[in-house]
Amino acid sequence: MFGTIGEAHVTLSLGNLRCYKGVACVDQERGGGYAKYSSWEQGFHDWYALIHNYYVARGLTTIDKVIPVYAPTPNNADAGYIQSIKHIIDTWHAGSIMK
Repeated sequence: MFGTIGEAHVTLSLGNLRCYKGVACVDQERGGGYAKYSSWEQGFHDWYALIHNYYVARGLTTIDKVIPVYAPTPNNADAGYIQSIKHIIDTWHAGSIMK
């Protein structure tokens, strides 16, 4: 979690961004692969740019509005997944780290 396990641990990508032109890609056999960054800072920069340009600029400014577009699969866009994202954000805002 939070980049310590899973795909983000390898890719240094906050949002597990999929491959796109101009970045290195890994795990392409897994549904198109994931963008791999050389630093967390680069991964954060691209993720924040994506969120701002593709979601916030279009008026999608809440987790409830973003997740169904950002991660539209039935497992991700359900109410339980959205609530878990909100809990993670609330925990972080409170100054705690989930493990």
